Parts: sequence; structure tokens; C-alpha cells
Amino acid sequence: MRIEALDLGVDSVMAEQYRLYLAHMSHDRADQPTLGQEALRASMLSSQPGTSVEHWGARDAEGTLVGYFDMVLPERENRAHVHSIGWVHPEFRRRGVATALYRRLGARARDLDRHAVTFPTYESVPGGIVGHPIAGAAFCESVGLTRALVEIRRRLDVTTVDSASLNELAARAWTRAAEFEVVTWRDRADDSLVADLAYLESRLHSDVPTGDLEWEAAEFDVARWRGLEEMAAKRKRTQYYAAARHRPTGRLAAYTALIVPQRPRSHAIQQTTVVAPEHRGRRLGTIVKLANLRESRLAEPDLKYIDTTNADENDHMIAINDAMGFVLCDATVSWQGPIKTIQ
Repeated sequence: MRIEALDLGVDSVMAEQYRLYLAHMSHDRADQPTLGQEALRASMLSSQPGTSVEHWGARDAEGTLVGYFDMVLPERENRAHVHSIGWVHPEFRRRGVATALYRRLGARARDLDRHAVTFPTYESVPGGIVGHPIAGAAFCESVGLTRALVEIRRRLDVTTVDSASLNELAARAWTRAAEFEVVTWRDRADDSLVADLAYLESRLHSDVPTGDLEWEAAEFDVARWRGLEEMAAKRKRTQYYAAARHRPTGRLAAYTALIVPQRPRSHAIQQTTVVAPEHRGRRLGTIVKLANLRESRLAEPDLKYIDTTNADENDHMIAINDAMGFVLCDATVSWQGPIKTIQ
């Protein structure tokens, strides 16, 4: 077996990676939509602001690409850490491919003076509609990683939502928010909003429940926020935003984001929702999420499903999602620990 760096800018390499990705998705993430090849390439080659990324693959004796991992390398905060995702072709599992990939990750991390890794796996939850094998968790345990954060994925079937119930939910929320108004936009925010958005994004990273993860919160400024927008454009996504503006001060008090990939347009991801500490308790999270749902449904006639993920201890946001009609799917577990040398 050979482990090598992958240049996904090369068409033939990307075609191999895409075949591996499709095999992984059909086996492990069958309820999730798959990106087109160029959208996947754009996503993989466009890193978060303040990070760089490397791509590595495993080839068998015939030269077939049978495994993959990336190395996301924070360059501002968490400079001793690596965040990685990876997969092995279902037909080549239990043959030492994951071990070989992890061994190479460890060697490369030490070269870069990185000492800890965070890696996600997926697992079933009671009442969830998606089941998963336990092989990923067993591997993480075998290399000395521990469960640090559990995030629960829920899904809203947009085609069956009860609009009357959502309108009633919004009406009740607005009784607590008379001093606020909703602002919506798509993809790129007006210059007048960006400083407030950067502040709210920083609050999100410092306030969101992170379980036992050892992770420094990212700090956002205007340039870093614009970097998020540029990354989304490179990844060929449409991003819908709704924010609550405090009329007396003109400042944004909350915002939320919804991501729709280039295709399929049927599946969206409910991403960030954050409320400034001084304005919590006004039902602003409910207000902005419902406003963004309304705007995205009007603009996206093919939209069917919205997925969202929350830390299992984030009771407030989970309560909002439950009230909107989201149902349990599965869990993502973030495993973390020192990178150990394995034989």
C-alpha cells in the first residue's frame, strides 16, 4: 500500500477521488445528497479562513485509490491541532488501510509540530431515522482518541411543515421582540452589517457548547467574515441569511444562515444561529430561523429537506428545532486526543 499527497486540481486524481467519495456516501451516508464532482472539488480546495488543508490518499498494489484523509491545519488559533476527516472504500475495509492512513497523518503532523487530532464519526441515536455501524468509533478508540463532543443531527421535511403552526410560533415569539426587525439577504452582506456579523460569529465560537473538546474559540473580524463569504462562493453554495436588528441602536442582535448547495437544490443545511448575550430571552433565535425558512422556501422551489446539527447539551436551540418540526436523524461524535505513534 502506498500513501501519497493528492493534488485534487488534477482532473484524473479528482475523478478517482470522486469515485471513492460516491462509494463512501452510498455506504455510510445514504440519506445524504451527493455533490457533483466539480462542487466536491471546489469544497475540498476551499478552506475555512485562517486554515490550510492537505489531502492524502491510500493506493493498493494495483494503484487504485482506496482511502483518503485530509488535514485541516488551523493557522491562527489551535496551531498545535489537526482536524481530519477520512474514509475507506467499503470493499477495502478491515485490511489496514485506515491504520496506514492514520500512521501517515501522525508522521506528517509531527513534521508540522502538531500534536493533537480531532476526528468525526457517525453513530445511531435512539429514535433516529438513520443507522450507522460502530467501526469508526472502534478505530478511534484503538488509536487512543476519546469522545469529546456529541452533536445530534435533525431534519425538517419542508414539504410537510404545518405553515399555520409555524405562523403561530412566530407570532408568539414576536410578542417578546417588539424592539426588533428582521433583515434578510443572500450570499454577501452589506458593508453596514459586517462588523456586527463578525462580532456575533465570535460570540458563537466562544459560547457554543463544545463538550470536552480542547479548542480555542476563533475570533472574527471584518476580513475573516468576508473570507467566509468568499469560501461559500468558491464552494458554489447559495447562502441565505436572516438577522434581527435592534431598532433603538441599529445593531444586529442575532443572525442565522442556511446553505443550499449548487445541486441538488432539494437539501439544505441550517448552519449558524447565534444571539448576542445582551438580547437573549427575546425569542430572536426562533424569529430569525423562521424568517430564513420562509425566504429560502420562496426562493428555492425544489427545497425538500433541511438538516441541522446541535451539541446534545444545547437545550435551547434543540427546543426551537423541535418546535419547528425537525426530527432526529443521527449523531456526529468528535473524537480528540494526542497523536500517538502506532505500529
